[in-house]
Amino acid sequence: MKKIHKEQSLENYLFDINIFDNIYITLNQNKIDINGENNKQYTYDVIEIKDTKYYIIIYAVGKDTILTIVEQETIIENIEYKTISETQFLIKSKKELNNLKIDDLTKHIDFQVANLVIGYFN
Repeated sequence: MKKIHKEQSLENYLFDINIFDNIYITLNQNKIDINGENNKQYTYDVIEIKDTKYYIIIYAVGKDTILTIVEQETIIENIEYKTISETQFLIKSKKELNNLKIDDLTKHIDFQVANLVIGYFN
């Protein structure tokens, strides 16, 4: 008998990794798209990180913060951005960030992305 894969979800947020029960990471592009669709009615902002290839899309849902880190590459011929990879975080409690160490994140994601997330809240 086949084991049925059950999506990990928290309310209407799909995730792959749970850290400290208040920080969730999504690495699957399909889940990121669904989360964005589910949360697009909430406040959001886009921040381009100077001198890097990253930008951050921020959703504020009540006390929760959803950060989507997008790695971009400029395509000169078309003068447009091509998305290379995305990582999304749901932060349910900012106090948990005080206990968060970069090593907690780099077990699952790239060092530069982990550093951006921690730096965003500092």
